[in-house]
Formats: sequence, C-alpha cells, structure tokens
Amino acid sequence: MGIYQLCLIIRMPTPDSSEYTRKVKLSADQSIVDTNKRNYFNGTFSSPVSGIRLINFLPRLTPYTVAVSVPDVSGSMRFVGGGVSVQTNVSFVTDANLLPGTGAFTIEWFQYYQDSDTNAIIFSIGTFPSNDLCVVYVGTTMFLFTDGPSTSVSSAVTKNVWQHVAVVGDGGAPGSRNVRVYVDGVLKLTRTATYNINQTDALRIGNQTNATVANGNYAGLLTNFRWVVGSQVYTGNFTPPTTPLTAIAGTELLLLSSSTSDVVKDSSIRNRVPTNTGVTFDSTTPF
Repeated sequence: MGIYQLCLIIRMPTPDSSEYTRKVKLSADQSIVDTNKRNYFNGTFSSPVSGIRLINFLPRLTPYTVAVSVPDVSGSMRFVGGGVSVQTNVSFVTDANLLPGTGAFTIEWFQYYQDSDTNAIIFSIGTFPSNDLCVVYVGTTMFLFTDGPSTSVSSAVTKNVWQHVAVVGDGGAPGSRNVRVYVDGVLKLTRTATYNINQTDALRIGNQTNATVANGNYAGLLTNFRWVVGSQVYTGNFTPPTTPLTAIAGTELLLLSSSTSDVVKDSSIRNRVPTNTGVTFDSTTPF
C-alpha cells in the first residue's frame, strides 16, 4: 500500500441543518474522526479511493470514522517483442503454495495487447510442448494449454484496447475438470481436462519458462496480474473490475506496478522476489 496525499471534500450538516464543506488532507490508511462530536457518519466509505470524493454526513448517535486504504497502482508493466535477441519477461520460482495442483484457481490481469512475436505468451509454467499451464495469443486467437495439449478460440482478444482476462480452474472431478477463460467478463473458452498443475518450472510472465525459444514474446502492457489458489473468483459471466485488484484470500501473487522502482513488485503477503528481464514501467492504466 502506498502513501498518497488525497483531498476529501466532506459535506456535513451543522446543528441548524444547514451544510458546510470541510477539506481534509490525508494519506493512505489514515482515519479521520470528528473530534468535536458534533457531526456523524451515515453510510460506508470503501477502498480504493483517489482524487476528490463527496461524502455526505447526517446526525447519528456515534462518531463517524472514515478509513482510507489506497492500493499503490499508478502504472503498468511494458513488454516488447523481438524474438530471442530482445527479451522482456518476469519470472518467479514456483513452490507448493503457488501451484494449484488439481484444485481451483483464478489468474487474472488487465492487458493492452499490441503487436507481438508470432506467439504472444502471456504466462507459462513449463515450455512447449509440455506446458503445465499457459495462455498464448496468435493474432487474436487464444490458446489455453494445460498439461501439454491446448484448446483454442478465434477472435478472443482485441489489440490496442484495454481488456480484462480471467483464467479460472474449477477443481472438479477427474475427467470433468474445467478451465474457463473470460475476456471482459464474457466466457470465451472452456477446456475440459484432468489438469494437475504441479511442475516445478518457473512461472514466466511475457514468455514461456524457456524464454530462449524464438517468437514467444508478448508485446504490450500488463497490470494487476493476480494469481489466486484455492477458489474460483468468477463462476459465470461478470462485470469486469473497475478499480485496482487487491490481495483477497488465496492470493499468491499480485503485480500492481506502482513505479519505476516497483514495476514488478509482488504486493501479496508472499512478497515473492522476481527476476525482471527488460520489463519497464509505463504510467498508463485501465482505471
């Protein structure tokens, strides 16, 4: 969580029921309590917050408290294509906590997909043809690999626009275990397979584990890359998030990209240490 200076314009009733406005500067995770015991909070104030908000207050019997929590998200990771000679990717050592095995999982991110190598690999555990889990774009066709084989769908993604993508494994019974991919909240692809994601190969974002394989670089922006183990965050079509993602229960990796120094920082409780190969900070976000 970063420290952001905010200006909240708080509109509050006076004892004679007229309103006045108070400007308050605060930073992330700071609370504001009305110490004069005269004006009280009626409602809720949820995070994240940015910029200027209007908060209405009405008389109540208890003092109000406004708690502000601001995810430190001010940019994206920039990847470029270029075959073997130009590498831009981020890798993490896998462990038992990161690998969902046969259970449920949700992997999601926001992307601004641009011209890439022939195969634009978003992420992979393993290397073709034995990828344990991998999402690849060939043009606008999406391929989802689990335990080697793949399922594909054409016209799944669009270039040069922000999109939200979620890959959800349901952890079902062998033979009926499904992995579903949603783009902007709409189901695009379902792969039914007896997956068991347990390879110890590194997780690589922007290419496959063996990044020396030609024509595998993703080119474009990624942000809010969240890896959740143990649950399906989405079980049907949904409205895509409109605010930065947070570390919910089961979050094993969360890349928010807050600055040039924290472009690939893990904001989950694991605080995983990445190996960054050429990925740079871009101030653009989908929010």
